[in-house]
Amino acid sequence: MATPTLSRRGVLVGAVGSAGGVASCGNLGLSAAGAGLADAGADTSHEHHEHGGDHDMMMSTEINHKTLHALLHCKAMSEICHSVCIDVMQTGDTSMADCARRVRETAAICDASITFVTSGSPLTDELLAVCKETCELCKAECDKHADHHTECAECAKSCVDVIEAIGA
Repeated sequence: MATPTLSRRGVLVGAVGSAGGVASCGNLGLSAAGAGLADAGADTSHEHHEHGGDHDMMMSTEINHKTLHALLHCKAMSEICHSVCIDVMQTGDTSMADCARRVRETAAICDASITFVTSGSPLTDELLAVCKETCELCKAECDKHADHHTECAECAKSCVDVIEAIGA
C-alpha cells in the first residue's frame, strides 16, 4: 500500500483551519499540523482567488504524510526528553548532559526539516540526510537512558520512526 501524499496547500489549509495546533502532550496525540494531514480530500480548486506565479508548479510538490508526521512527533518527543534531561541535571547529576545535547539538536533539525518539507525546498533531500544522521545519534544516546526514563525510550522510538520514514 502506497504512503499517502498531500499537497503543501492541503497541509497549510488544515493547519490554519485548526488554529495551527501541532501537538498535545499527555499521550502525545499529535494532530500533525492540525487537521491538515487528515484533510487529504480538501477542495484544491482555486476559482475563489487570483494570484500570480506558476500555480501548477507550486502545487505539484507533494508532501509525504509519513515523513511529516514522524518529524512532528520526533520534534515533540525530543523537547519532552530535553525537559527530563534538564530536570535530572538540576539535581546535580550530569549523566544526561550528552542526551540533552543530542535531543536539542534533534528537535532543531526536525523543526527545520518540517519547514523544508512543507515549503518544497530544493534542499529538502540534503537536510533530511542530516536529520536522519542526527536521529541516529540521538537514538544511540537516548537508548543509554531508556531503562530509567520512559521519555528517553519514547524519544529513541520517535527517532527510529524518522529514520525509517526518511529511508523509505
